[in-house]
Amino acid sequence: MHRNGTSSVIVSAAPFDDVWFIHASMSHIDRLPSYDELKALHQAAFGDGWAYQVFAPPADHVNIHAYALHLWGRADGASCLPDFTCGMGTI
Repeated sequence: MHRNGTSSVIVSAAPFDDVWFIHASMSHIDRLPSYDELKALHQAAFGDGWAYQVFAPPADHVNIHAYALHLWGRADGASCLPDFTCGMGTI
């Protein structure tokens, strides 16, 4: 965890269904993290691996900080989704 008085970064890992996942979050006191900040968090926590923002259905949504964003990904960096490009490199 890192806190500088106005921002926090938390990175943790835990197994789910026998697969280790990383959770990385960033928050600020008065604003959401920017896209560039989220990219930097991704690079720091996941390197070249896959990570995802999760948009849960309203009934399952959890929000304990109005200005926090989260990334989730497998600790081995593997994708959790199919190749939507169908091998063509475009969508």
